[in-house]
Order: sequence, then structure tokens, then C-alpha cells
Amino acid sequence: MDQQVYNGITSFPPFGYNYIESLQRGSTDMVVHDRYNVYVNDDYIGQKILLCENEDINDVASYLQSQGFHDFNTKLEGNSFSIKCDDDKKLKKTLDVYLSIR
Repeated sequence: MDQQVYNGITSFPPFGYNYIESLQRGSTDMVVHDRYNVYVNDDYIGQKILLCENEDINDVASYLQSQGFHDFNTKLEGNSFSIKCDDDKKLKKTLDVYLSIR
């Protein structure tokens, strides 16, 4: 962290300063993770945080399909990922567990 000296007193820049400065310099030291709010039939289930470059919000739908769910539709608007389905009780539980461990 860069130190600054003012009148003989050492201080550190305000929180967030180095982050903004690193972005301006084009540094890749810090990574901003994408976060998506996940909803099933308009009920908030949790957040999906993309931690790796190869992760995608559509991994949620792929996971559900691998768990035997096929009768649902997805829609992405901004940072909201909505899932519409008829029988949502089991899907919600499965998705809740998935989002809590990923």
C-alpha cells in the first residue's frame, strides 16, 4: 500500500483509493466479481457469484438440468437471473443448496 507523508505524519490513502488507482493504471491485480441475484417465480433465492473467468450465469441452468429439471425458462435482466417454472418447490430447494455451496 502506498504511504503518504504530510508534515512528518505517515498516513495511508483512503479506503478504495488504491483500487481506483490500480484500475486507472490498468492493473489486473484486483478482480471485480460479477454477482447475480437469482429468483424463482419472483422469489429471491440467493446470489450467484462468478469467481472464475470460465464461469457463466447460465451455469445455474446447466446445473438444474443435470439435477433432472428440464421444464423451466430463464431470463437475464441486468444482474437479475429469473427462472420460471410450474413446480418450483423442489427446484427452489435444489437451487438454494447450489448457491450456498458455490
